[in-house]
Amino acid sequence: MDDGGFTGNGLKLYTNAFKIEDINLLKKALKINFGLIASINKTSINNQYTLYISKNQLPLVVDLVTKYMHPSMLYKLNIKNK
Repeated sequence: MDDGGFTGNGLKLYTNAFKIEDINLLKKALKINFGLIASINKTSINNQYTLYISKNQLPLVVDLVTKYMHPSMLYKLNIKNK
């Protein structure tokens, strides 16, 4: 869970090291398997991309992943540690 986090407007996953074909596959898998809509954003570095999940999708992300997250990492989803 360390390669990404809440950006203020949504969740950014740092997929910079992946090929665009693999990022597209991940995007499709998130949609098919979890109903998550993501977009691919090009970074300022050539041939590098991040996967972005908008703020309105965060309740679904939180519901899917928080039970598997260590409490110290909840800030990645803009959740206060309890």
